[in-house]
Order: sequence, then C-alpha cells, then structure tokens
Amino acid sequence: MSYPYFLTAGIATYRLIVIVGLIVWDAFDPHYFTYINYTLVSLSLLLYMLSMRSVTLFHLASRFLIPVIYGTTLYVAIAITVIVYLNDWMLTRNSYLNGGGMSIGKLNTGNILVHYLPVIDVLLVLLMSFDYLKAAIKPFFYSLSSKRKILYALYVLLGPFAVLVLYMVNFDFAKNYPTGLATWELLLITLFVNLFTEMLLILGLLLGEHNVQKESRTPIHAWYQSGAVTSQAHLHSG
Repeated sequence: MSYPYFLTAGIATYRLIVIVGLIVWDAFDPHYFTYINYTLVSLSLLLYMLSMRSVTLFHLASRFLIPVIYGTTLYVAIAITVIVYLNDWMLTRNSYLNGGGMSIGKLNTGNILVHYLPVIDVLLVLLMSFDYLKAAIKPFFYSLSSKRKILYALYVLLGPFAVLVLYMVNFDFAKNYPTGLATWELLLITLFVNLFTEMLLILGLLLGEHNVQKESRTPIHAWYQSGAVTSQAHLHSG
C-alpha cells in the first residue's frame, strides 16, 4: 500500500478541517502570518499528494514545493516560541482577560494546532516519502551545472524565508507580532533558523542512497507495482 500517498491525503484533509474549525471559532485571522502559512502549507500538501500520480509533477513538487513546506513550518514553530517568550501577552491578548472573546483553553488549543502540530504533520510526510524525495532530488541536483547547483541550493535555503519577507512587505509585522525586538533582529533569528533547518534537509537528501526502484518512481507507482505483482501471484497460484 502507498503509505506516503494516503498519509499525505489524511494530513491535508485534517488540516483543512482545522481551518474550517478555526473559522467557525472565529479564531482565523488572515492578517497573521501563522494562518496564511498554515493555509498555504495545507493546500501545498494537497498538491503534493495529487502530484504522486505523475512522475513529472511529483518531481517538480519534490524539488520546489517540499523545501518551502518544510522550511516555513519549522521556522514558524520556533519563531512563535521566541515571540511568546519575549511577550506572553501574545498568547492571551484575544482572551476574556484582555477583553477578547475566547477562553484561555481555546487559545491554547489553537496555538498548538497551528504552530506545533504542523511540525509533526510535515515531518511525518517527509519521513514517509523520504526515499522518493531523495530519488527525485539527488540525481537532479548532481545533473545540474555548477552555477545551477548554486542557484538551486539558494532556492532551497532561502525560498521559505522569502515567503515571510513577502508577508512583511504586505502586513505590519511589528504590530501583529510585538516582541520588543527590532524587526531586523527577529528577521535575523528567523533566517538563522531557516538556514539551519534547510541545511539539514539538503544533507539528508543528498547523502546516502535511496531504496526506490526505477519502476516505482512515485509512491503511487510503487502501489500499482505491488498490486500488479500481487495480482500476478494470484493468477499463477490459480
């Protein structure tokens, strides 16, 4: 069975349900990067799952979508930890205590759902399809010219960070996430976290070998292949 396909489908569906729940709770605020990124990553996971039906699309999603999904999810979790540590009012500003309309329990649950559980979601998807990602990215990377290797490495390293910068161009980051730090200081922390986590991803994908057969170039191909083998075994046994 193609575990990566069904796992990704399940996680993407669960995340979309969470978004609907947050909207019903009146807890979804599109002015905050957290909610924008959660929605974008959820839709990206859905696209990644659908791409498993096509080798070309799967390779494109693996090479250009997965690094951004992984990077933004991890640095959001780490950045929000730093932000709340520096200004715990961030965690309670919409609560009854501060004239808001939500209980501490709902705020805490929402905080876990959109900041920390996504790390588990994305790492599970990454780990379950890691051999397929390695098979899609490693040969591609080594086939590039030196200049294109550098450009692709820069994309992987800085692509997730560019999403945050794009948000900051369009929204008042300092107002939405007050910390006492200058915006450039928080950007520097986020950039460092982003570079560190993306370097781990690059090393994981480029070192070592994968166990994917040529006929099983995506999880769906592997599933079809195993199904065909099983069917043939039944025919021969009959």
